[in-house]
Amino acid sequence: MAAGSLAAAPTATAAPTSCDSLEVIAHRGDDTRGIDQNTVAAYDKVNRNGYSIEADVWVDAEQVLWMFHDRSTFKSTGTPGLINQMTTAEVEALRYRKAGSPLLKLEDAFTAFEAYPETRVYLEPKNPSVADDVADAVVARGRTTSTWITGYTDQVRAAQPTVQVVQKVDGTLPRRPRAFLRAGVGIVAGQSGRLEARTVARYQRRGIEVQGRNIKKTGSWRRLIQAGADAQLTDRPAGLVAFCPVALEDPRIKPRRSGRTGPRAMVIRGSFFYDVQNVRVAGREVAFKVASPQRIDARIKGVRAKRVRVYVRTPNGAVERTVRLRR
Repeated sequence: MAAGSLAAAPTATAAPTSCDSLEVIAHRGDDTRGIDQNTVAAYDKVNRNGYSIEADVWVDAEQVLWMFHDRSTFKSTGTPGLINQMTTAEVEALRYRKAGSPLLKLEDAFTAFEAYPETRVYLEPKNPSVADDVADAVVARGRTTSTWITGYTDQVRAAQPTVQVVQKVDGTLPRRPRAFLRAGVGIVAGQSGRLEARTVARYQRRGIEVQGRNIKKTGSWRRLIQAGADAQLTDRPAGLVAFCPVALEDPRIKPRRSGRTGPRAMVIRGSFFYDVQNVRVAGREVAFKVASPQRIDARIKGVRAKRVRVYVRTPNGAVERTVRLRR
């Protein structure tokens, strides 16, 4: 997967996105394996893995800017309060529940970003009162070529015309990008599961990139990849990287590795079992659970044969093979 800072936009056709050009944007940084969100450690890990950084900005009662997602501090820190009503000293005393890290100031985040000047950074002000200050900070730190501000587009462009902006879109993207071009929008972020290849290509031809908004579901990732979009924001960047190469693959069944795990349970082994829609055993539709991309657990009843015909349908296609049951 290409680094977020180097990811090139796919060609403006209806062709699926290449995994080499898909920009993976880590929501709040990469906070897996004991790392707190919106911290230097989370941003450093994003950069090491070749993703882009998405971060959130709040302001305290003394107008100091902080990298933080929620207005309420309780969920992340266990300390009740509203960050925009707290003093700077009170915010400095907060610690994340997960790994005990202190909250990070915007100025310190920019200092960390100096270690990876080419990596794309997306900053989302969580309140309109913050947007102008964030835009000013982007200019003051010389990050106008590698940093985008998400939301409050008109306000940001009025305050700092050189700052790049991302416009969120609810529902389906407008068929034509004229309004976004007039507003100086370089990137639109739409709902991944509702992107259409023809519309995406039209935006790309006019120089506007198309991103998918934060989502964890592989079905929406598949739709974005099929539509030829440029990027996906996600809480699961490693999962998206693993999914992309198989997003358009046909399902497969390995007949010799399938069998029974109980009197009414059957294991179906194979690959690319993402978002399975239907399973039939010996011509009967059965209840099932996708245990992993390589395994389906199906509930069968009244099947006595040693060999049965198994059918699996996914959004990428269907496969049917004879499978030997192990008694």
